[in-house]
Amino acid sequence: MRRKENLIGIVLILSILGAFYSEPAAEGESLTVNVKIGSAAKLEINKDTITFIIRHKNKITQVPAAGNDVRVHIRVRRQNTDSVYLNIMADGDLVSEAGIIPIENVIWQASGCISSGGSLSKSASVRVGAWIEGGNKQLVFRFFLKDSENYPEGEYRGTILFTLASP
Repeated sequence: MRRKENLIGIVLILSILGAFYSEPAAEGESLTVNVKIGSAAKLEINKDTITFIIRHKNKITQVPAAGNDVRVHIRVRRQNTDSVYLNIMADGDLVSEAGIIPIENVIWQASGCISSGGSLSKSASVRVGAWIEGGNKQLVFRFFLKDSENYPEGEYRGTILFTLASP
């Protein structure tokens, strides 16, 4: 009987010690991580000014802009099938104190676009590119001014706006 009592005592002591030294109960929860990446577009132009130098003694009908090759870099991230459009438009004519040169006399040429060139417009935006796929696009624009001996001497200014948009 004594053995049975000793055995019960040992089991009881081990049970009590086990309660103190057992591994703690583990409890867990999960966290769902959602990331939403939307469409994005970025437009960069490598220069902010082009200049036409006109010398009327030249018999050139179209004068290239000094420092031509305006590089337009576009980065597009797409999530859907909507197109991204690149448009070009002038904010008005070329103006100086001496007079006005119609902006339509500025001609542009482009490579890497759906349109290869045309005249600038102050009344309507011209679509020069459209893309469905994402990625990087490198476009090159060249600008020319139709020369005329009728332009009054002066320094003329105007602004061209490139717009990158998605409907």
